[in-house]
Amino acid sequence: LNGVVPYPLWLNGGPSKILEIPTTVPTDILLYNQLHQLPPRQRGDVMLQVQIARTERLRAIGAVISIVTHPEKGISERPDFLNVYDQYLAYIRSATDIWFPTAGEFFSYWTGLQAPVAQPASSDVLQAEAMAQ
Repeated sequence: LNGVVPYPLWLNGGPSKILEIPTTVPTDILLYNQLHQLPPRQRGDVMLQVQIARTERLRAIGAVISIVTHPEKGISERPDFLNVYDQYLAYIRSATDIWFPTAGEFFSYWTGLQAPVAQPASSDVLQAEAMAQ
């Protein structure tokens, strides 16, 4: 689980109250740069396949699903990229074993401060989409 588990940031030689939630699904800009050699029509399909494959691996081990997208002019705002993002979010939302907490809810759960607001009913697998509030 190295690299996919949240951890407290260290300050002054000890853990702080800041929880680092690593990005676990490849970002759109990372994929864009890696797939620049593909024709534009294929790029979106491959980006979606990569994101779904990574998400499936994370779900299989019960890891956190954390996605980040950057609204960069000429990249993420492009209709083909928005289409990929919409399809990916629809895929994620269709999963019944994924919990979608706010960043505050996730922090509270992970640090043991309180029980989660809405755990998945169908599974004890915890996965989360970290969302900034």
